[in-house]
Amino acid sequence: MTDRLIRATTALAVATIAAVAAVISYRHAYELVASHGETGLTARLVPFTVDGLILAASMLILDAAAAASRFRPWRVGALAPESWPPPEPTWRTGWATAR
Repeated sequence: MTDRLIRATTALAVATIAAVAAVISYRHAYELVASHGETGLTARLVPFTVDGLILAASMLILDAAAAASRFRPWRVGALAPESWPPPEPTWRTGWATAR
């Protein structure tokens, strides 16, 4: 029961802080856009585009972290060094072989 209570109160705290931050972020961005001459629908929608991009980038980072944590090299099979592909040639190896 205590684990559930901890998770529930943590989720509630995070949701509350996120709601307050969203309101403050929206007001700030709206006032910034309005102070630069935008009015109407444009002034009201620009803050959503900025926060939407931040949300999308955050979800992408979380997804990449989750995918990395699911990778288990011993499950893949042939990851022994002799099965690795040779390194890509670079300008340094090109200069070294041209001599």
